[in-house]
Amino acid sequence: MANAFPEELSKLTVGELLRRWPAAVRIFLDYKMNCPACPIAPFMTVDEAAGEYGVDAAELRRDIARAVTGAEPVQ
Repeated sequence: MANAFPEELSKLTVGELLRRWPAAVRIFLDYKMNCPACPIAPFMTVDEAAGEYGVDAAELRRDIARAVTGAEPVQ
C-alpha cells in the first residue's frame, strides 16, 4: 500500500505536496494562490504559503486533505 496522506501537512513543502498529490493544484487555484507555478514552491511549506496569501492555514489544509483523500500519491 502506498504512503497515506501526511498528518503533518503544515510541514510539507508545496512542491512536494503537488508532486505527490496533483489533485491539490485545484485547491490552491480555488484560493487564488499561484503556488502551482511558483519557483519557491519546492522550499515553502503549506502553512508558509497560506501566510503569504493571508489564507487561513487550517482551512487550506482541511480543503487539501479533502481533495486528496483516497488518492494514491505519485511515487
